[in-house]
This record gives sequence, C-alpha cells and structure tokens, in this order.
Amino acid sequence: MTAAARAVHVAQPALSRAVRTFEAEVGIQVFAARGRSVQLTPLGAQLVDAARRVLHEVDRLHTVAAELRHVSTLTLTSTPTLEHVYTSPLVARYVADHPGVSIEMQRANGRDEVLALVRAGASDLGVADFDEIPSDLVVRPLDHDEVVLIAPPGTELPDVLTLQHLDGMALVLPGHTSSRRAELDALFGRHAIRPRVAIESDERATWVSSMFRGLGSFLGYRSHADALAAQGAVVRPFRPTLARTIGVVHRDHEISQVARAFVTLACATATVPRAS
Repeated sequence: MTAAARAVHVAQPALSRAVRTFEAEVGIQVFAARGRSVQLTPLGAQLVDAARRVLHEVDRLHTVAAELRHVSTLTLTSTPTLEHVYTSPLVARYVADHPGVSIEMQRANGRDEVLALVRAGASDLGVADFDEIPSDLVVRPLDHDEVVLIAPPGTELPDVLTLQHLDGMALVLPGHTSSRRAELDALFGRHAIRPRVAIESDERATWVSSMFRGLGSFLGYRSHADALAAQGAVVRPFRPTLARTIGVVHRDHEISQVARAFVTLACATATVPRAS
C-alpha cells in the first residue's frame, strides 16, 4: 500500500481510506490482509481485470481523439463514370456527418489509375469498378451494377442484346489511351466485334450529350441509365449479363479514423445487387 500510494502521489492513509470507500461502494472486498501485506481477493482479481479493460478502452478513446485532431483531411479518388452516382452522394452524406473533415477529391482516368494512387499512398480511398478483386488491396463492395447499352431516343433495338449487336454500331467510347478503352477494345476483340467510333472522350458529360444528339450509343451502368431513360434514351441489357462490382478500395493495413468512418458510411449504404 505504501508503494502504491507513492506511485499515485498520495499519502498512504489517504489511499487506504479511498480503497475502503471503494469497497463499500461496490460491495466487494478487493483486498485482504496477509500479515503486514495485503493481497487481492478472488473477487478483487476479477474486478481488477475488468478495470484494466475499461482503462484500455479509455486509452483507446484518447488515441482516436488524437488521430481525429491531427488527421482532418480525407483524400478520395474516383473515376468520372462513378463520381456522379456513387462518390459525390457519399461525400455529401459524409461531410454532413463530419463537418470538421475536409475532402480532397481526385479524378482518375480509370480503375488502374485509382488503384495506383491508393497503392502509392497518394489517396486514402478509391471508388472503382472491378471484374477481379486485387489481392494486395482491400475492396469493400457497394454495388453490383449491370452494364447496358444507352442509345439515342428513337433507336430501334431488340429488347435484349448480344454483344454481336455492337458490330458496326456507332459508339461513343473512352479516349484511346485510357484503361477503360483498353478493356473495351479487348472485349470487342474477343468477340470479333468492330464498332464504328463516333466520339472519343473521357468525360461522361460528353458521352451523354453526344448520345442525345444522336451521334452514337455508349456502354454505361444501369444506375446511370435509369435517369437517362426517363429523358428518352433507349436502354437495353445484354445477355449474357455484363456486370461489375463497385467498391471502395484502400490499402491492406490500418487506415485513418476519418477514412474508416467513410468506409463505414459507404458500407452502410451499400445497395442490393442490381444484376441477376
């Protein structure tokens, strides 16, 4: 007891009184006299274990608070295609719940650039679509979105398409240097499809305006297409179904509290898969 009093900088009698008061308060004998020393009782030992767990959680709260004080910026990278439907709405909800955190949004040309920025630590989180999940990163799925053809109003098309329907069709495509374009070209090559390139652009707004001007159709997600169909665009699915997983991606180690809060929000708002 004398050594304990010295450790907490109080007089030994004061510490003894505090222990007796505590024992009376909780109704448990914590210490028992053993000659000139004291020992924990069995119940006292259990109480000490519980107290240590509580103190550990208190320490953790202080650590979290310190992180939040020093990490107040979240860097988030997304592709233009996913920014409108997924990233921007999530950011709006996050900022409303976390007004002290500033968001730095970066736009990547495609999934490969999103992953490169996350791997390099230049972005805390990324939002991208995946056909294969990278083994060196953590992907938290948000949606399973169907790829459809979005065509100009009045376009005559079957109710359901195969990829062969794209052969010779005027398409609005991503820029020829983008990773998304490389994926589409590989898809066309595997199925011996040669579409006619109407417009090349990495801006989603250009795809939409070109489509409504009748210059060509483009491949987009069902989540984008529903709003465009309400404006008159012709939307057709493919069989077999084309679909991608949409997810939040981060490095495979401890992430900041502000990033973890964004991931928690994103996962809480994850939707039911769209594609069957």
